[in-house]
Order: sequence, then C-alpha cells, then structure tokens
Amino acid sequence: MNFDMSFAWAAAIAVSLLLLWSLLEGDAWRERAWAICAGASGARDRGPATRRALHRILFAGASIPLLLGLFATHNIVAPRTWIAALLALLVAHGLTIAATIDEGATEIPDAVTIPILTLALLASGSGALDGAFVTPRAAMFGAGAGLALGGLLPASLGRGLQAVGGADVLLLGAIGAMIGVAGLAVAVMIAGIATALLRPLLQRGGGALPYAPGLALGFGLGAAAASWLSV
Repeated sequence: MNFDMSFAWAAAIAVSLLLLWSLLEGDAWRERAWAICAGASGARDRGPATRRALHRILFAGASIPLLLGLFATHNIVAPRTWIAALLALLVAHGLTIAATIDEGATEIPDAVTIPILTLALLASGSGALDGAFVTPRAAMFGAGAGLALGGLLPASLGRGLQAVGGADVLLLGAIGAMIGVAGLAVAVMIAGIATALLRPLLQRGGGALPYAPGLALGFGLGAAAASWLSV
C-alpha cells in the first residue's frame, strides 16, 4: 500500500471515529445548545425526548439521499469516497442539531453554527471533497454564494423584511462550501418547498418561521445532486 492510500485509509478511520463520537455526544451537544436558547422569547420546550426524535428524523432525511447519491455515482470502496461521505454526514449531523434547536427556539447559538461552518470550510478547502462533491475552488464559490444568498432570499420565506437570520446565513455558507453553487441551489429550492409545506407545524402565530429544518433536508438532496454533477 503506497503512502497516499495509507494516508487515505488513516483519514477515513479518523473521520469515522470523529463521526461516531459526534453521534454519541450529539444529544449532549444539542441539549447544551438548547439551554442557551431556552430563555428566548417564544421558545417552546418540547422536552429532550421529542427533540431527540426530531433530530433523528431530520438526520435520516438529510443523510439517506446524500449517501444514495454519492454511492450510486462513485466507487463505494474507495477511501476518498468514504472520507467525503463521513465529512458530509458530520455536517448533516450538525445541521440537524441546528434545525432541532431552531424549531423550538427560532434561533440558533453561535456554539452550533460556527463549528459547522468551520468544519465545512476545512473539509472542502483541504480537497477531501474533490471528486465526490466539489473542488476546493468550487467550494469557495459555493461558500461565498451561500453567505451572500442569506441576505437575498425572498421575505416570503418568513422572516419579515429579513428573509433569514444570521445563523441561517452561516448554515447556507456551510452548505455552499460542502456542495458548491449548483448543490446549494438545489438545497435552497428543497428547503423552500419543505418550509412552505411544514409552515403550519413550524410557525407559531405570527412569529418567526424556523428555516433550519428545511435547510437540513435540502442539504441531503443538494449533496446528491452535487455527487451526480461531479462525475
């Protein structure tokens, strides 16, 4: 086994362990983040069990299309494919934690959004996603597009004159960094449709409409689209 392959397998194992740790610690991370937002005006506390169930449902909705799209178009036994898949799952995990918090508190703390954006930028900038989702150059364009798009989304998505909050802008940047401009476009389209369909469940009265749940679901299909386009 040459050095490159040895490094790839070592990276795959390391990222696998990181994902396992993240999944095991996900409940604690989510609840700590929830505690930061629990006192927010209009926050509704559904309880840890309900948040855990919602987190699992959203994670499945994000990860299943992502994995199907990636493994249908790339070599399933190649270490680089697995590294890209695991990194994308880590970001999907973070997005679903953010979505679960946003659904109840309609705000997301920086303790959640900044690590997600940082991981996405490091993963794409390192070239680990090249050949699976995006090249480093395309990832930077995607991140920029996501951050810029946050201030341009139509107000009909539910944030009054400001379509999305600052946390949503960072999540859009992370999604763009992971799957590029084309994948981001698909993710935003799916997020808009999902948010509109789920609006009666997500919005309370005339309050803010949580956008992160739709983004989490959109990320999975956007990643699948990016996989097909990268072939």
